[in-house]
Amino acid sequence: MFRKAGLDLGSVLLPGNQSNPHGHIEDTEVVAIHEKLLRDNGRNWQVVEDFVPVVNRDVWDAMAEFVARRQSGATLWGFKDPRVCLFVPLWRHVDPACKLVGIFRDPGSCISSLERREAMRIIQGASPRSDAWGVFQHADQALRMWLASNRGLLRAKRAYGDDVLLVRLSDVLDGLDVPGLVSERWGVDLCSVAPGGVVDRGALTSEESVAEVEDPSLLVAANRTWTCLNSAAEREGATTVGSASMRGSYDPK
Repeated sequence: MFRKAGLDLGSVLLPGNQSNPHGHIEDTEVVAIHEKLLRDNGRNWQVVEDFVPVVNRDVWDAMAEFVARRQSGATLWGFKDPRVCLFVPLWRHVDPACKLVGIFRDPGSCISSLERREAMRIIQGASPRSDAWGVFQHADQALRMWLASNRGLLRAKRAYGDDVLLVRLSDVLDGLDVPGLVSERWGVDLCSVAPGGVVDRGALTSEESVAEVEDPSLLVAANRTWTCLNSAAEREGATTVGSASMRGSYDPK
């Protein structure tokens, strides 16, 4: 949607694959920076807890060089990478004027989508030492990942206020013009784009997916986080609030 609206999202993007045939639209340079940050902190993409990253000098230099180059080459530019949820303060340090659009999704649907993708990798022959197996070897791994990323979004919203826009995926699927919302909020020149001509619903895991949760404390935390995300999105003018599609041994009464 943003690329069609006129936002420069980079020239070298991650290609599509079987689980995402249309491409990830993720700048490979940004992905490499984030993966280096994770490796330097003893982690991979399956982050399951909050952490304060140690940032080595070479990473700061790479981030600063990337921002300077992109600013010199395009009036309106940005990047997409889900890992940014973990590193918003770092990018704000390098570029204090940057804005964040966070699209968040129901945890049950996220868990179902992640487990389906990693199961596909295993079926296709992923080694037992592959990170694909981590999603299934540790109880509630996908939910812990959802919590880590979305808590990062909420921290960014609390820290940077109106410079952060949180939007439910369900509202996008219902027709919310996010580039138009961004243009109105931040006074940038982006075209309005209706999701209907861009989003392939058939490529998405059903929003009706329900996840089973083993650890009741995680169920409590996820419901609390989901409520906070929806509350933040409501303040952006969205109206429809869904329920978190998870079940386990937690009684909300």
